[in-house]
Amino acid sequence: MSLSIEELEARHVRAYKRLLVSLDDLYLATHKIKPQDESVLAIRRQLQSSMTMSSPIIQAMSGDSELDMRLQQLLQENYETDGRVARHQDEFLKLLVRWRQERCKYENLVDKIRPVAAEVRELQAGDKNQGKENSTSELGAENEILKELIVGLIIHAGYQGTSPTIDNWMKYIADIS
Repeated sequence: MSLSIEELEARHVRAYKRLLVSLDDLYLATHKIKPQDESVLAIRRQLQSSMTMSSPIIQAMSGDSELDMRLQQLLQENYETDGRVARHQDEFLKLLVRWRQERCKYENLVDKIRPVAAEVRELQAGDKNQGKENSTSELGAENEILKELIVGLIIHAGYQGTSPTIDNWMKYIADIS
């Protein structure tokens, strides 16, 4: 059973990929997160792969050659980038969880308000019909009261006969009554 190095590497890559997928599933299940976007999982796997690749590169560096220094610089940049991506991903997952919670609250409030809104609409429709019937008779009564008040004020204040304008008002009120 002699397997070539390429076959062993291919098996290793497949096994490692399955391990990363399982670790992702475990992480998400532990934190009760159900991401809707596969890109979140892809970023997570990329971060894990990046960290795993760093170790063999560091071990392969032999000394203070220009190549070793460049590799060290690239590893540092990669580490910083991975850190930023990890922070952004964690923030994204937190926001996703918060959004889901707020969405549930919103849906619960909408479910509670629907019956109340329907009842208010029914009451408003009933009030509008009654308001039209009552408003005509109420306006007539209010107009009559206002006429009586105006006549009473004019007579009580002694303005009757003092001005043609006031006499015209009195005549107009008497005509419309």
